[in-house]
Amino acid sequence: MAKTIAKKKWNLTGTLLVLFVFGALIAVLTRLTLGVIETSPVKDVSIPGRLVGMALTNTVTGEAALQQLAELHGKEVSLASGYIAHYKNREREAIAWVGITRTVEQARQLSEAMTRRIKQGNRYFTNLRTEEVGDLQVYRLDGADGMAHYYYQKANKVIWIGIGGEQPEVVTREAVRVTW
Repeated sequence: MAKTIAKKKWNLTGTLLVLFVFGALIAVLTRLTLGVIETSPVKDVSIPGRLVGMALTNTVTGEAALQQLAELHGKEVSLASGYIAHYKNREREAIAWVGITRTVEQARQLSEAMTRRIKQGNRYFTNLRTEEVGDLQVYRLDGADGMAHYYYQKANKVIWIGIGGEQPEVVTREAVRVTW
């Protein structure tokens, strides 16, 4: 009789354990499918040390960069990684904001959302226009800060560059060739 009671306890305990593990597995798979759990983290990227004769003078990376990039967008964005790079020489300066998404599709959606928002109008950026640079569609804006601003999508990255000084288009043509 003691064996029967022990066997019933094991069956109940074993059954509960199996149900718990099965439930946990379903929860994890559901969260992975819905994108709640981060998968395949983006590896660190190398930030270019120079840009058209300008030296890299400052960078913002990690959580600080993600927070600043989210603030620029005015809403929560789905960035896996990102950074901000400041460049300068005697003739010009540039700031690159690089947002890295998990997929090319997410980057495309982010770029399109930025364009829609800019087209609605704001006091910071005006005169939105596009140009082809290589095989990329590059958007150009005039900034209230006196800088020329460009942004474009390249693979799973959205790159925004603010350029102060002479010939900003030269910087842009070079920037699209850079591996951000």
